Amino acid sequence: GMEALARKMVAESSIVFGAGGRGVLDSNDTNDPYREVGVGAVVVALRFMRDTRVMVGMAGRMRVLGMDMGVGEASLPSSSPSPSSVPPPTMPPTMPPTPGPRSSMGATPLAMPSMVSPGKTNGGEREGVASCMALNGSTLRHLEIFEGASLHGFLCSYVSTAMGRRTLTRWLRRPLLDVDEIERRLDVVDALRSRPARVLEEALVRLHDIEKKMPVVAQQLSTLNLEDANESLMTLAAGAADVAVADADHSRERIVTWGQVKNFACVVHDVLFFAKEYIAWFSTSFAASEDLSPVLHRIHDNAVAAHDVCLPIVGSIPLASASSNDADPLVLPTGVWASIDQRRAAVEACEAELASHGERLVGMVVNTCRGNIAGKTTNSTLRKIHVAGSDEAVGIRCPPAVEGAMAQGFPQWAPAERSRSALVYKEVRLTELGAELAAAQRVYNLEVNAAMSVLFNLYLDEYGTMLRFCQSIGEVDALMAFAKLGDDAGSFPGGGLTRPRFDRLSTAPSTHSSFSSQRGPRLYLHEAWNPQLLTHAKPADIVSNTISVGGSSPNSAIISGANSGGKTSVLKTAAIATIMAQIGCFVPCNEGRITPVNR
Repeated sequence: GMEALARKMVAESSIVFGAGGRGVLDSNDTNDPYREVGVGAVVVALRFMRDTRVMVGMAGRMRVLGMDMGVGEASLPSSSPSPSSVPPPTMPPTMPPTPGPRSSMGATPLAMPSMVSPGKTNGGEREGVASCMALNGSTLRHLEIFEGASLHGFLCSYVSTAMGRRTLTRWLRRPLLDVDEIERRLDVVDALRSRPARVLEEALVRLHDIEKKMPVVAQQLSTLNLEDANESLMTLAAGAADVAVADADHSRERIVTWGQVKNFACVVHDVLFFAKEYIAWFSTSFAASEDLSPVLHRIHDNAVAAHDVCLPIVGSIPLASASSNDADPLVLPTGVWASIDQRRAAVEACEAELASHGERLVGMVVNTCRGNIAGKTTNSTLRKIHVAGSDEAVGIRCPPAVEGAMAQGFPQWAPAERSRSALVYKEVRLTELGAELAAAQRVYNLEVNAAMSVLFNLYLDEYGTMLRFCQSIGEVDALMAFAKLGDDAGSFPGGGLTRPRFDRLSTAPSTHSSFSSQRGPRLYLHEAWNPQLLTHAKPADIVSNTISVGGSSPNSAIISGANSGGKTSVLKTAAIATIMAQIGCFVPCNEGRITPVNR
């Protein structure tokens, strides 16, 4: 597949590969934005993805990107199956499908999804540069937004998760300009203040950093290479029983362990847990006919979608217990996968028969050797006789002292292995039972791998849905922090924080009750104070100032005074209050009227 796609790329994109993997465009089209000499591998890869809709994942595997990724139409080589011919796995709400033989065309290969790094926007509110306040590095540094006694640190002291901290980081770097978007956030803050959300606070504290774990999990799942499990099961169903024993050493390398899936289980359990908590809180806190902020509805829709994705997965894979070792094989719960339950029962039956037969043989050996060993070490020597080994190598392990007794009592047995410390004798039926157990275990592992392949593909196919909800969790955490700020008036100077009111530059009538229209910009902050001072000063020692610029006041003001008299503090207070207002937070003053600023 890679060779065919590479040939297609060279033929259609006119890219000539040279030494070191570099590409040179051989095109006469002057409008081609990629037409330049010595194009690097990055540009080649970007054009490759644009033209063929194929993304190269781990271990050289490829996957055709779906149209929902926002990639344009393109044709594929005739030897590759079309995206429509590879149906995604379908799963009922509470019961996953029973893994079994599937055709190679129906086995969906594991591949990396289109990822969005934690903290980046993937749907939801638009936060493009044109719709946000421009804050360059110097401004962020001089206002101490992220450094020193930072505003970010002050706000983060009220959040519960790393996702909330990343959300605040993104919001502080790009305060909104759209008054409607700002008001929607403020409406959510008011809704959270007026309704008890203790259950959400307790749920947030219990969450891991699942937004950061999600790309790691996707990479881990993409490298497990379980897609051949269905083909092996199909071969078994066709009657080739020896497939279960063949390539046994390689099969052990592909056994899914707790260490490989513990992050996967952690992510899906946490997503489902908080989705349930948010859906329950939303349904009990708001009436169906209540006019709510679209932000709450969007988060609720994301929660429902993530809930529907994770519910069948959580029902199929448990969380690793504290006693689980990373190297231990994965044990799926009973009553979920019928075929796996049958294979597990077959393994347990083989283990029981092997143990019973081995115990009987050990008893026979001990009774035979008891009278033929002289000395005080008879009992300690006989206790060393036991069944050892696995698969076809299983046998009766005996100390060298009983070799003579074994030759007299069991002349048909010959030591298969000999060392200075022990001898291993093979018995026909014991060897057969070991082989049967190995075959049953091999088939069981294939069933587990096929089942996990279905679950992993569901996770990768719905990666975007789950990531959107993880970012929604960060929004909930950040907005709840704003709500706690508004309620914590006793810890702040004056009257604490208040909801800002916004003025529009145009004279068009507004759609929100807190809007007012005027012809010029305005900044009015009554008894404003800087929350950054709380890191090294008591609330009673912080001086408040009233700032009024624009509107009925002059559009400009000159501040004069002695050195260290507070001139810079007043300017920083105005800037910090404006930024806080435009990220949807309450502002540190008794009354605030602000026209959104773009820089």
